[in-house]
Amino acid sequence: MLLILSNPIPCFFPFQNPNHKKPCKTNTSMPVSKKASKRITPRDYWALLFGLLLLVFLGQGMASQVELSHILAGILGILLVSTFLIRKFSPDSKTWYIFSMWETNRFNRYFDCFKDSKWLEWMAEIGAVLGFGAIAVDYFWGRKLNSQWKRWLLFIITIVVLGGLFGFFLGNNLTNNPLVTGPLIAYQFFFGLFGFSGFILLALFFQGIDGIEKILAGKQACPGIAPIIPGVQTPNVPIFVPIEAWISLIAILFIHEGAHGFLARRHKLKIKGSGLLVAGFLPIGAFVKPDEKKMEKMEKKKQIHILSAGPTANLFSFFVIGILSLLVMQFVVSPLVSPAFTEIQENSSIGVKISDVDQNFTVCGEFFESPAYGQIDANTNLLAVNDQNVSNLAATLQLLTVENQGKPKTLLLEKDGIVFEKTLSPNALGRIGIHVEAIPNPDYTPPQDLVLFAQLFQIISSIVFWFVVLSLLVAIANFLPVNPLDGGKIAQYMITPYLGFLHMSEKETEKLVGRIFIWILLPLIIANVLPIGL
Repeated sequence: MLLILSNPIPCFFPFQNPNHKKPCKTNTSMPVSKKASKRITPRDYWALLFGLLLLVFLGQGMASQVELSHILAGILGILLVSTFLIRKFSPDSKTWYIFSMWETNRFNRYFDCFKDSKWLEWMAEIGAVLGFGAIAVDYFWGRKLNSQWKRWLLFIITIVVLGGLFGFFLGNNLTNNPLVTGPLIAYQFFFGLFGFSGFILLALFFQGIDGIEKILAGKQACPGIAPIIPGVQTPNVPIFVPIEAWISLIAILFIHEGAHGFLARRHKLKIKGSGLLVAGFLPIGAFVKPDEKKMEKMEKKKQIHILSAGPTANLFSFFVIGILSLLVMQFVVSPLVSPAFTEIQENSSIGVKISDVDQNFTVCGEFFESPAYGQIDANTNLLAVNDQNVSNLAATLQLLTVENQGKPKTLLLEKDGIVFEKTLSPNALGRIGIHVEAIPNPDYTPPQDLVLFAQLFQIISSIVFWFVVLSLLVAIANFLPVNPLDGGKIAQYMITPYLGFLHMSEKETEKLVGRIFIWILLPLIIANVLPIGL
């Protein structure tokens, strides 16, 4: 989001001043396709027929009882029919069964909006440092120093500073999470040395070892790598991404690819086009197509700027949108809506009850006791938590999950007219093993407009939350030092200067670096995805 904040007026309103020089004006004419239309083949009609049959199958399921097979058939049918319509009415698009690619140069002029902005390079270099740690600092600045001891000093200081920052911001989350394996000091060192790239490599190593050990012991491990498909529960993954996160993911991809385009034009590299990738009618990706032949001839530093721009933009989006959303919630949303929601919460329920009690359970092969199991029964009324009376669900959840985290909870309970107390200490996951729900007030009906607003607010909050979370994950994933990810080429360019003793050509050394990281990552990836299929 930072990429559109600096002086946008000349780009989007170029005619506001007739004497103003228009830096963003370029040729916006559309390329003329050599074929005016795309011939529909018999295969396309068979695909359309198959898609319609699948939709009929879905309709039959909805008329009786909907099963997973009906849902999957319906989704595939919609994708096939949508792709047929795109092929029929958008002849310039390219299609492959259920996938389509739409490309244009209509938006190329917008990539010129910041071509004179030096700060784009600074952002790209900051992102590269976060992505590759002391290696990046040495590449950009260390090599320019006139003495080896100064270069080594800068290198060591960078490792210490970045490692310290990593421990400060993430140390508690890693050390207090029983599902995270590996010592914190190792993560700090690898982050300081090789940034997010080193952190993810080490995390995959520890997670892979842990997963293999649990599989050999007959336990159910969680995968260290799993596809993120909003609305779909990945097997053996204890995290579900809701379907509205598609909006978040699409925005993240646009920001990522747009940043590549801005840096490419900053370094005077031609953009051939940009576009969308869709599955059926659902956008699943975006792309910017630079002149790759000219890019390969550019100075390596400029290539790194272009490559690191995408994940850097995602990192800045993570920080900026994360901070802004917290500020908006604290100083704008809460003062405006809290009184109305508080009134609804207080009047819509007459109490809180324990709806369910967890049994002892395992998560990712780790056994965790449920403190409430055998101590409390379901359908028990909850009267107070730590001597604070509770009457609505929001206040109860605040007392159970936010306040005094990790400390024992004293519950005042009522069952069959008998009032009693239970003190429960949270397990390693911070849970005491109960689920609570409000006891509805039959005499109260909340205003319908506020109910609709609450539902809309919940969806928007979810979109923003997953935008922040997925921005960080997409950035870290793209810093992985393997092709075709952005980090693959960056790692090759940054590490090659250290391998001059091999007396190989620059191209051969870069290829060797790429192969080494493939050899490192391939077994790590296999070990981390193995639990998905078990």
